[in-house]
Amino acid sequence: MLQTEYLRSLHSNYERILLNQKPEEKKYQYCILMRGEVKGLLACNLRYINGAAYLYYDISGKQNLDRLFAKKKIKREWMRDFLWELKHLGMEMNEFLLDEKSIFWDPEHIFQDPDDNGLYFLYIPYYEYEGEGRFDHLLDFWIEHIDYEDEGLVEFVYKAYEEYEQHGDLYLQERIFTDAKCLEEPEADGKVEAETSVLNTEERRMLQEVEQVDDQGRWKVQEEKRGFLRRYMEKRKDRVNNGDYKRTLELTMESDEGYVVAESSLYEDIPQEPVEVETEGTDCVAFDTPHRILTKEGKLLGNVDQDQLIIGRHSDEADLVLEDASVSRMHAGIIRENGISYLEDLNSQNGTFHNGVRMQPYERRRLDEGDEIHCGKVEFIYR
Repeated sequence: MLQTEYLRSLHSNYERILLNQKPEEKKYQYCILMRGEVKGLLACNLRYINGAAYLYYDISGKQNLDRLFAKKKIKREWMRDFLWELKHLGMEMNEFLLDEKSIFWDPEHIFQDPDDNGLYFLYIPYYEYEGEGRFDHLLDFWIEHIDYEDEGLVEFVYKAYEEYEQHGDLYLQERIFTDAKCLEEPEADGKVEAETSVLNTEERRMLQEVEQVDDQGRWKVQEEKRGFLRRYMEKRKDRVNNGDYKRTLELTMESDEGYVVAESSLYEDIPQEPVEVETEGTDCVAFDTPHRILTKEGKLLGNVDQDQLIIGRHSDEADLVLEDASVSRMHAGIIRENGISYLEDLNSQNGTFHNGVRMQPYERRRLDEGDEIHCGKVEFIYR
């Protein structure tokens, strides 16, 4: 499995990949990648540390797709732009005689610059897939995150999934771009209504059934397509049960490999103040569970009343907006899992600090009451 971690230096943020063996750095693909002339590939350099070889990819000022679409849907316009960038990347790589099979397709490793919306891909010279990094992982991500109210977008993703299953990487050479021409048409009116399901919300959204086509442009999902969605969900359930690539990445957050998760805090747990509740015939207390984000002076900035709260400068991406130039568009997140809150740096430009300790990009640290958080120059307290 690919061993990845995120690091922050004085001026740049990096995704670092450990190579399993010493690379032949004079071979063609390494030489071209180190020159950094291929538009659309992350700038990279090769470093040796204690005898081990690492590839350092510069991800400064960029956001990976997994975090970018954690709380919003993929729209038709974004998909069009993505495929346009992908087509031009293919032309660039053909010009430099690079093998497109060495692109790593997992959404955690595809980045977008929020300023110019440019996309950047991670290229690993002479990399051989071992059940990860394939294009179908990106297709899975699309299926889980697209706007199911856009019938044309659903049609395209459905066809791309089916075609890739049949033809593999050959489908990426030209046919996917031909199929994507349907996205150039304006989005049709009409709303797709979600069908109930015993699965999760996204899966319920996927099992949609609408009325037959009428004058208002409404449409009906054919049995073939509904069968495809059901087959996809069964595959997804199998991967989850067996430990698919997403589960594996999540588990690495709690290990010494991959993402860094710091469970410790510099402060002892501060018990919550009990709130007395009057009940008939018994004495008991209840605890006020929602946490708050306060300035050092005690001013309320926001409540942590959702499983994932994004902190940033841009209202389109952030739940808690901090209007300060030192704060990135998507700067940090507070994530609640199994009753525990974590602070996560979202590859911020000026850094996230937890109790005075600067965090690495995408690092998570457990939050306890009274912990101090800095996003850039903005300081607040978690209560």
